[in-house]
Amino acid sequence: MNKVLLILICFIGIVFSVQGQDIFKSLPLEQAFQNPTKDYWPHTRWWWPGNPLSKAEITYELEQMRSHGIRGVEQISMADVYEKGNIPYLSDEFMEMLKHTVKEAKRLDMEVSLNFGGPGWIIGGEWVKEEEKSKDMVPTFVDLSGGQVFNGILPDRLIQTKRSWEHHSTQLDGHETLLAVVAGQLGKDGKIIKNSLVNLTSKASGKKLSWTAPAGEWRLMAFWLKKNGISNAVDHFNKQAMEHYCDYLGTKFVDALGDEIGKTVDSFFADSFELANLSSGLNWSTGLLEAFQKEKGYDLAPYLPAIWWEVGDVTPKIRFDVNEFLHHTGLNTFFKTFLGWCEDHHIQGRIQAYGFNTDNIEASGMSHIPEMEITAGEKDAADWFDTRIGPKQYVASGAHIYGRKVVSAEVYTFIHWERYRETLEELKIASDGYLLAGATKFYNHGFNFSPEHQVSPTRSLPFAAYIQPQNVWWSRHRALFSIGKSMGP
Repeated sequence: MNKVLLILICFIGIVFSVQGQDIFKSLPLEQAFQNPTKDYWPHTRWWWPGNPLSKAEITYELEQMRSHGIRGVEQISMADVYEKGNIPYLSDEFMEMLKHTVKEAKRLDMEVSLNFGGPGWIIGGEWVKEEEKSKDMVPTFVDLSGGQVFNGILPDRLIQTKRSWEHHSTQLDGHETLLAVVAGQLGKDGKIIKNSLVNLTSKASGKKLSWTAPAGEWRLMAFWLKKNGISNAVDHFNKQAMEHYCDYLGTKFVDALGDEIGKTVDSFFADSFELANLSSGLNWSTGLLEAFQKEKGYDLAPYLPAIWWEVGDVTPKIRFDVNEFLHHTGLNTFFKTFLGWCEDHHIQGRIQAYGFNTDNIEASGMSHIPEMEITAGEKDAADWFDTRIGPKQYVASGAHIYGRKVVSAEVYTFIHWERYRETLEELKIASDGYLLAGATKFYNHGFNFSPEHQVSPTRSLPFAAYIQPQNVWWSRHRALFSIGKSMGP
């Protein structure tokens, strides 16, 4: 009897011990959910379309956010939607409003992140010099028969593709720079014969060439560096351009906000790289052919056709080398420059790393705060509950591999293409998806600054869910983040 009792007592003790360990192991996680630090509270993107600002409205909107569970903002200016009352971006009056924003956020124990470009989300602005704006390399070509003489201006018609991000234009405009001229013989299968490639760049005079095609069918190809003209975007592959950009814009913020940089102002933000290429264009910059040769040990110019056309068994190697080169160059010129500038000024850089020529995982891991996006499907709003691997998972993987504890997310973008259609239930389902993907900090997309407190569809932005007082369920929004008494204002 004593043996049975002893065994029973030991069994109960083991069960209690194991369960107790599980309970105690779960307590820190449960407590973290009950009382998270600022790094993990919901934030929101705060659109300022045209900056129709007043201090009273800034205070009102921040108080609305804070009382409904939102503990920080990402301020972003956009193009005008009001006829009057717009404050020019970066003007003295704008900076005064920004200082008031930071002062009120500090009073409310909120954080402020500043979009590092504008107006708009592209890293660029009207202050970027012409020679420091974003560029593409684009190909043009003409087919010739053996013995045919080409004598004149190189071809200027651009090739249109079906890429969704392509900014189509039919031909060159005369302001581009010639990078290389290459000819190659066409085989019977229409592919270019590798051993026939000939570099004619030295024979070109300006944009003119005189050349006689040998026997057979030949393709004469010219490769040009051309400004893509997208929203005054800075050249992301030009380190000096990026340094000038950071010094200009960052210094304005630092001068205006002083000691709050790195404190109430917790981060500078670089949005996804939505730089539409020119027709058949590839992001490129001045001096990259020379930099490629230094890094890879061979001259890329004679093999440029392999980026756009099939050139035998050398094609995969050229495409791999070009992608790898642009990846390394992008990390060094954009990411290290921007993040290094932030580090020098004791503030974090938050980046949506995808859309650029860099590897999403490594670039996310390099970012102080990597950010994921994508709620909607690309083709159909009904696809927004999408389980395919994409930017969310790549960002979370990069954060995990490189030890980044905070993974922010631009959430709810395009749950529906129509405004005001989303429901709290859908936001909850989407939230779960982001949490499962590895997000730890939400930035609602978003909250639209408006001097009018009623719904004004003509003055709202078309690409965001409206998580703000004008929405009918705003009073219930707090339920999305019901995690105890710590939700108090």
